[in-house]
Amino acid sequence: MLTILSGWASVQDSGRPGYAALGLPASGPLDPYAHAAANRLLDNPSGAAALEVIGVAAFSLRVATKCVLAVTGADLQLWVEGRPLPAWYSIFLRPGSVLELRGRRRLAGNGGVAYLAVAGGLQCPPYCGSQSTYVGAAGALPGLCGRLLRPGDELACASSGSAQAGRRAAAWHEIYPGPASLAVEWGPHAGLLGRKGRAALLASEYTVAEGNRMGWRLAAPLAIPQRAGGGEMISAPTLRGGIQLPPGGQPIILGPDQQTSGGYPLVAVVHPTSWPALGQLLAGDRLRLVYRGAGGG
Repeated sequence: MLTILSGWASVQDSGRPGYAALGLPASGPLDPYAHAAANRLLDNPSGAAALEVIGVAAFSLRVATKCVLAVTGADLQLWVEGRPLPAWYSIFLRPGSVLELRGRRRLAGNGGVAYLAVAGGLQCPPYCGSQSTYVGAAGALPGLCGRLLRPGDELACASSGSAQAGRRAAAWHEIYPGPASLAVEWGPHAGLLGRKGRAALLASEYTVAEGNRMGWRLAAPLAIPQRAGGGEMISAPTLRGGIQLPPGGQPIILGPDQQTSGGYPLVAVVHPTSWPALGQLLAGDRLRLVYRGAGGG
């Protein structure tokens, strides 16, 4: 059993695809790489439920029984009973231990979100086959699937199985370039940009104006031009990583809790290989879009 003592978090597993037609996004982790790494350090399935802590400032919990856990993702300080321990390792906790996460100086491109997995995985009542939290429609999902965790909440864990302390995730720094360079492919409405607009989309350096699990609003020095008639259209399906271009010409990148349909042109899509770097972005971070398809765009 884990008891939340301070801070906010959500439960995320690999998500619940297949319900977009009902207005329910797939959800799942902002940073799939860090989420999977935390689980694999513990011999859990890659998509097992884990805690996602966004914008780590201060977060703590207490374990009721001995367990092995791992923390990955954002560059942070990990403390157990006043003793510092490394992230991206599997660690053993004694019954009654208090674990704290504290933000510190960020690694380039790696600081937005952390994951805490427990050997055996978290055990929360699922909804539509997933334990992932989705708070976009308040009250629409039952239990912990519909709200963030808060101090006093308790979560059950399964048996720790074969997990061992002291394992280390190798070469994880390579996943997070800084400033971020996101691989993209053209979307179904790229034709609304024209050659000039496509060139501007790739040539611009963007700053994250704001972001959350629904998506990231970008700001560029100059608006991305569109052909006449672009800007808004009849609502169409969206997808995670989709890049929408509103009339103002400043792109929006959709996250795992994105609205399932929208009326802005979907001009490009962030490739899943860049989702880890995208998921770690915070307001003020810089990034570029790099076309990865054939023909150079």
